[in-house]
Amino acid sequence: MRRVIVALCVVTVMALALFGSQVANAQRAVALRTDISDIPTKEAHVITFTIAPPKPGAGGGKHFHPGDELVYVVEGTMTFEVDGQPAVTVKTGEAVRLPGKIPHRGFNAGTTDAKLVTVGLFTKGEQEQTAVK
Repeated sequence: MRRVIVALCVVTVMALALFGSQVANAQRAVALRTDISDIPTKEAHVITFTIAPPKPGAGGGKHFHPGDELVYVVEGTMTFEVDGQPAVTVKTGEAVRLPGKIPHRGFNAGTTDAKLVTVGLFTKGEQEQTAVK
């Protein structure tokens, strides 16, 4: 498990360096999607790595994923609302874990653009994001 966490950290730094400037105007860009089913004790999982730069007040609609999502705020302030839990505000340098299969939404709660990196640990073959009305 430690190797997986170290690998995710390395991938995060590399992707920020390689893709950060290319997605400055994008809402969400998938920088890496890889199957990790060859890791012992893991079922078929896929890691989805995204970089998203939301504008102040902007955010996604309520949705859920088939697995956990880890969000690291590179710059700015984001607020995350997870069903059944109080809202959490995450600032530059902080991270949050959004549990799988639980509806949530995130939005830029600050006055400047935010930059965030998300890593999704999703079950292979399942839809990566499902909207909730």
